[in-house]
Amino acid sequence: MQLIKHRYSFILVFLLIFFLHAPIISMAQTNQENFSVTPSYPTQQDKDVSGYYDLTVKKEEAIELRFSLRNPSDKEIIITNTISPATTNKNGQIIYGPIQTKTESSAKYNLAKLIEGPKETIVPANATTDLVIHLKAPNADFKGIILGGIEFEQKNEKSDTQTIQNIVAYDIPILLRQSKQEVPLSFTFDKLDQSKLEDKQLLTQKIHNPIPTIAKKGTITTEIRKENLDEVLYEETNEDVNFAPDSVMDFAISLTDHPLPVGCYTAKTIVQFGDRKWETTDLFRIDHSFERTNATSTIINTKSNHYIYPLIIAILIIVIVALLYKSRTNKK
Repeated sequence: MQLIKHRYSFILVFLLIFFLHAPIISMAQTNQENFSVTPSYPTQQDKDVSGYYDLTVKKEEAIELRFSLRNPSDKEIIITNTISPATTNKNGQIIYGPIQTKTESSAKYNLAKLIEGPKETIVPANATTDLVIHLKAPNADFKGIILGGIEFEQKNEKSDTQTIQNIVAYDIPILLRQSKQEVPLSFTFDKLDQSKLEDKQLLTQKIHNPIPTIAKKGTITTEIRKENLDEVLYEETNEDVNFAPDSVMDFAISLTDHPLPVGCYTAKTIVQFGDRKWETTDLFRIDHSFERTNATSTIINTKSNHYIYPLIIAILIIVIVALLYKSRTNKK
């Protein structure tokens, strides 16, 4: 009984050490101090706007954009910055950071080509460093707006032992205009992309906003019908769509959960902003039937599971303490 008691005591001490040490590891991974970015606004800034640049510029006007980069950590860091034109992703969201999506061919100006300055900034430990970049407005008058953004990111050193990296990026939109006169919206469509229909049961409708205007809070709907019939068999809708100026969106229509029999069908896509609508209709054919499959979730749970381990350890400690108490009681 004495041997068992010592064994329980050893396990208890070991678990206590692990229990106390585990949260320290977790906090070190998740509570690292991150850098911060604070923009300073020039006189061209709209007085009613904060959080991003909304600049009314003149032809060929030169403007300094200044940012305060703060490093609260105990180590020197390097902060990179990337200028990109605004784009529209497949979910109808405006993206201000660098992505692989091509800009609309109608775009007359690219914000990245209007700004020059350092691409990297060294910020000493526990210090603040100013970054100054230089914007030069187009050498000709332009209608509408030029939209893009600057993304700040910490340059991480590669480590053989580091398996988890917390990447923090700051995207600050930059909008240029010469006046607040809006340019009316207009949309165009490519032919319906059926290249992924056979293997992924996916149709893609490419939608273009060739106008230098932001389209806000619109709706996109695609209605699937049997050819020459009015009944809607399936409908794909996105009710909260925004378009960046001079951008293109790939609207996906998935038939995975709505398999169609062999035959010819039409896909009618309607884009609506306010009272205005634009639409296109394309024909497509299903050559062989698909069976409906139970869709598996592709959502990754990003919540930490660290709380599970302390719970398990706490239960084990309670069990061991109970056994020790029981053995001591029996001995008496």
